Amino acid sequence: MPLPTRVADRVSVVVLNWNSGDLGERAVASVRDQDWPDVEIIVVDNDSTDDSLARITRQHGPHIAVVRNDQNLGFGPGMNAGIAVATGAYVVPLNCDAELDADYITTLVAVLDAHPRACAAGGSVRSDRVGVSGPLAITQTMRTNSMPTDQTTVCDKVNGACPLFRRAALDQVVDLFGGGPYDPSYAMYGEDVDLALTLARLGWEYRYEPGAGASHVRSFSSAPRLADRRGPLRISTLTNRHRNIVRHADHWVAVTALAVAQDIGFAALQLLRRDVGAAADVAQSIRQHLGHLGADRRRRAALPPRRPPTLSTR
Repeated sequence: MPLPTRVADRVSVVVLNWNSGDLGERAVASVRDQDWPDVEIIVVDNDSTDDSLARITRQHGPHIAVVRNDQNLGFGPGMNAGIAVATGAYVVPLNCDAELDADYITTLVAVLDAHPRACAAGGSVRSDRVGVSGPLAITQTMRTNSMPTDQTTVCDKVNGACPLFRRAALDQVVDLFGGGPYDPSYAMYGEDVDLALTLARLGWEYRYEPGAGASHVRSFSSAPRLADRRGPLRISTLTNRHRNIVRHADHWVAVTALAVAQDIGFAALQLLRRDVGAAADVAQSIRQHLGHLGADRRRRAALPPRRPPTLSTR
């Protein structure tokens, strides 16, 4: 399928909807309220079973394009479906439980315009659960650590609810690997870490600007903590963490061994807490990780051996 023609000053916002109730409608409303003059809104529905898509189209129908998936594809593939038809030179993958302040896009476009090597920028994201989040450092074991939120900074990635990307950077990933910018084999969790570190190894950087504000219900559609996730959610979290280690960590064999030991310790602790399924989830995640090992090693080999400056050894 041919790529759509890019419009230089257009920002395409892709809202991924799945059973969002009234949250998706509010997310789209916040995009329509942006003071940036040219905003394209694409709503991707991951086969919702509630009336959330009907609410969105009833309230915003003439102002949006809708992509309907016939199954819940997960975050990465769902976002890819919207990004594939976007026409803007900038793209915002927006969670359906996030709302943007009116000057969010204007503020972050200015950041990218001022920094040609910036592939993405993000702002301060308010949440009742965690206060304010924004810039993140990624450790060798592919966990994310919060950085100070009161100053402009370069970081490994920004809050994944509403980053603003330079489309040319995303296209570089697509040109290299095909598909979409998010690896479609990551259905949930870890795909944004993989994308951030892939872009860093291609020579790009992420920037955080506290003057851009947004709010996020946070983990509306899934459990916020690993211990709260069970079955497929936890398996996906652990599997994709291991996959990112293989793709991006220094000395990935040793770091993988450390991560496996940490996961076994987690399973033992959860057993003491009467979570008898944790051991099975950890075992399944290791099996899935091994199933992807060859492909992940090839992906690693296809990228330059560049490491982001904030990547730590923790």
